[in-house]
Amino acid sequence: MKLLNKIFKKLKISKKNRRPDSSSSSSMLRQNFGLIMSILGPFKIQREGLLETKMMTIFLARWA
Repeated sequence: MKLLNKIFKKLKISKKNRRPDSSSSSSMLRQNFGLIMSILGPFKIQREGLLETKMMTIFLARWA
């Protein structure tokens, strides 16, 4: 979950806005989808990042 926290910090989304029912953070994620994917890129190579990348993909799918 360290990767998630890093992404949210970068996007400046507060913890209370992480829930899918918050339209502001969901539109924020949609706008920054490319940024998130560029952050995720290097993590696919690192072994510890594999699980987090998979979890992030599932997480993003819920926001779509």
